[in-house]
Amino acid sequence: MMLFITALKEFKRHIFMNIVTLIELAVSIILVGVITTAVTIKYKYYGPFRDVYDSNGIYCRFIYAADDFGQPEQTLLYGEQLFPYLSSPEKIVCSNVIKSFPVKDGEFINANCYSFNDELIDRYTPQIGRGRWLKPKKDELEVVVTENNKYGWKKGGYVELDDGKGGTIKAKIVGELKDKQYIAGIPSDNDGNNDFSMFVSYIDSKDTDLPMLIFSSSQLRRYGFDGDACKCALIEYPDSVSGEQLDNDMQTLNLLGSLYTTELKNVRARSIDYFMLQLSNYLPLILVILIMTFISSISIAALSARQRLRDYAIYYICGSRWKSCVLVNLFFSLIISGLAAIGAAAIYHYIPKLPKSVFATLPMTIASDMWVAISVILLIAVYILVSAAMPLIIIGRNTPKEILTGGNNK
Repeated sequence: MMLFITALKEFKRHIFMNIVTLIELAVSIILVGVITTAVTIKYKYYGPFRDVYDSNGIYCRFIYAADDFGQPEQTLLYGEQLFPYLSSPEKIVCSNVIKSFPVKDGEFINANCYSFNDELIDRYTPQIGRGRWLKPKKDELEVVVTENNKYGWKKGGYVELDDGKGGTIKAKIVGELKDKQYIAGIPSDNDGNNDFSMFVSYIDSKDTDLPMLIFSSSQLRRYGFDGDACKCALIEYPDSVSGEQLDNDMQTLNLLGSLYTTELKNVRARSIDYFMLQLSNYLPLILVILIMTFISSISIAALSARQRLRDYAIYYICGSRWKSCVLVNLFFSLIISGLAAIGAAAIYHYIPKLPKSVFATLPMTIASDMWVAISVILLIAVYILVSAAMPLIIIGRNTPKEILTGGNNK
């Protein structure tokens, strides 16, 4: 405890230099966090489905015009109904578009309604503002809605859905989807990319005033509802499936109304290319920041240690040893790192309030994930190790007498 208090006093005595160090480290933390996020943020839409992408399989996306909903039911199949038409797939990860409309005050209202199958719900959880994600095994029918929607739907309330048979079914709102986020399972129009982004869409209330509702397809089945049709699917097959079987199944899917089909191996290859490109774009910047932090840490630590040599010599004469002086410097470095982390969080919190043009070219987003934590911890660890080691190197060249008398202060 005494060593920590001593470190605090050292921080106050050299306040100007310490503030400069704080600012430098805080900015470095923000830059590393932003750049790491830019590299890894999209992976969370690929990672939960990686084993499926790594398998033999098919990606398909269906599109429906308004008139399609009047066609015979066998031409509009929800995800699990695809199984009998295909060559014994092992699993299907899919979303469905719901053909019915929500009902409010006895009137049909417009909304983008989807149902996710259990495979999709269990693998992926979107960002929820209030409440929680769907739990398909619950007896009560559940739904999540986009936050701040124009119909005033909120967590704890209920949504009525036309059951297509002259009645309605009621679903409890268990969560509110955050606005401005990517959601896996709802296809985009990026078929030309032929990568994981085909299976992901961005929701933004500025683009449409129609709220989004997501149900569990298995819960809908238990309520006797089958008014939904497959929107997109990742279809996994056993390793024994042949290329001819996949070709035949893709033709079948096209006949069933699929707008776009491709083998998952193509999606996997293009996705890996995308991530490697992101890594090659940003990795040099991360390395430059680490190197600059390393060099500046050495310089500042060396200068700081020389300024405090006389203090360390006095501590030594008063009963401390060089080891204790190094521990004081270690606590000092921890204080700097902790304050820099707090400062980085405060700066980042303020950034969104600045004019958009200030950071128009930067992806000013920091995700809360493992890779960002690792990169920031690595940066701080480099600073602490260098700052703690440098005084030991300098002190080792001097005796307390030489320091106090200036006889050999190198």
